[in-house]
Parts: sequence; structure tokens; C-alpha cells
Amino acid sequence: YGQAFASEERETRFTEEQIKLFQSDKSALLEYRRKLLDGATKGFDIYYKDTDMQKQAFIANRKLMRERLQDNEEICSKLIPDFEVGYRRVSPGNGNFRRIKCVNESGILDNNNIQHDFDIIICATGFDVSHRPAFPVLGCGGQNLRDVWSQGPTHYLSVAAPGFPNYWIAGGPNAPISNVSLIMGLELAVDYAFSCVRKMQAEGIASLEVEEDAAKEFMEQRDKIMKDLVWTGSCASWWEDYKMKYLGKNRFAYFGNGRTVPELRGESMATKYLNEMGLQ
Repeated sequence: YGQAFASEERETRFTEEQIKLFQSDKSALLEYRRKLLDGATKGFDIYYKDTDMQKQAFIANRKLMRERLQDNEEICSKLIPDFEVGYRRVSPGNGNFRRIKCVNESGILDNNNIQHDFDIIICATGFDVSHRPAFPVLGCGGQNLRDVWSQGPTHYLSVAAPGFPNYWIAGGPNAPISNVSLIMGLELAVDYAFSCVRKMQAEGIASLEVEEDAAKEFMEQRDKIMKDLVWTGSCASWWEDYKMKYLGKNRFAYFGNGRTVPELRGESMATKYLNEMGLQ
């Protein structure tokens, strides 16, 4: 979706005029960011397992990877995935395949015939995705988040965990990483944390902890919509001073299925939610 803004190598260089415009006119920068995210917002159908968009993306990505791997069957069989597009970060990456001519005994020879010698070459093909912190995070009763999440994380909106007051997470479990803007997700998580801190300061609150029932209901809603999404293939506001009766059993049912109303209506811009946060 970013082809209109960057070359195939994904490197965008702004002119001096563009930089000055963004510095002097926040509305111009905001409009640019909205357009940049608009394609990703409207393209959520790709994350549904059986949509035409998913099938077309699957075929197109396999074809592109084969071309860049020069139809080397041995390499293709190892590198080209057979699961749905979007289940993991979409490849190929930013021209890495084409910049390497060969790997030899002492390092890498690039396409400009320049030799780069290395003691070791590490292929980063696996990561710890458990979201268990690498250091002790102690909550109520001295419980350690590493132990609590040892069998999988139970969380609230990916930003909080029951039993761990005054603790908020950016880039937490189920946060948007490769399926939409990572930066936008981090901004919203940090903004959420600051809104909690402001509430605590203004209202004399010593600690703020998400209710376990709220976290469980969020996880239930997540599991419900995941059934149709590729990840099961091969609101920042709260009103605790009110008693609310929901139309359904789950308070998060209004989250929907990933598709937005502007998208379904065919509106030209589906990112009106993006405001001037972070543009100062």
C-alpha cells in the first residue's frame, strides 16, 4: 500500500521544500500521514483467510520471491512460506536478496563485487515472541510477570495486565506490528499510559489495575475474531463511575471484525482517527 509514497526499495527521501512544509504546516504533515496509513487501514481483508485479496497476495508474493531468488529450487523451498500472507511479516525484504551475489568462506560478496569479511553471519529467522519480560516485573503479592505469562499472556488491549498495577506496555502481545503502522501502535499505547497517569495525578489515585474480568473478556473477543483471520491459519476511555448494561454479553463486541465503517462505505479516507498527536 505504500508504493505511491516510496520506491521498491522502500527508501523515502523528502525534498527540502517538503521538510519545510511539514515543519511549518502541521495539517500538511497530518494529511500525509493519513494518506500513508489509509491503504493499510482499507486493506484489512488481506488478513481474512479466504478472501480474494488474501489469495491474490499469496500468489503475488510467491511469484515475486521466486523471481528474486532466480528460481533456485533449493533456496525457494527453504525461504518461500506456504502459510497465508500476513501470518508473519511479509517478505521479501528491502532488496536483501538482490544485493548479495554469494556467500563465501570468508563472508559476503555483494553485487558490486565488493567483499565483506565477517567472523560470523547470523540469519535472524526466529525470535522470542512470548512477550515475557527479560527482567523481573513484580506485581500484586510478589508475582512475577515472567511466571504469570509462562503459558501465554493474558492482557487488556495489549497495554495492561491484571495483577500488575501502574504497569503499561507499548508493543505488547497482540499489538499491531506488521499488519499496520508499528509507530502508530506505539504512539497510541504510550498516549494511553499517559492518560492513565494524568487521571491518577488529577484524582489522587495511588494505583490503577485493570480488572481481571475485563482482560478475560478482551481475550475472548480476540479469540472469537481470530477464527477467521490468518493468525489461526497453516478504546482508551473507561467509565468506572457508572453502572452499564451491555446489549450483549461481551463488553468488547463493539470492536467488530477489523473492518471499519468508512471502509465498508467506500469512503475516500479511512484514517480520520489519526490526529495531531506526536506532530509537535
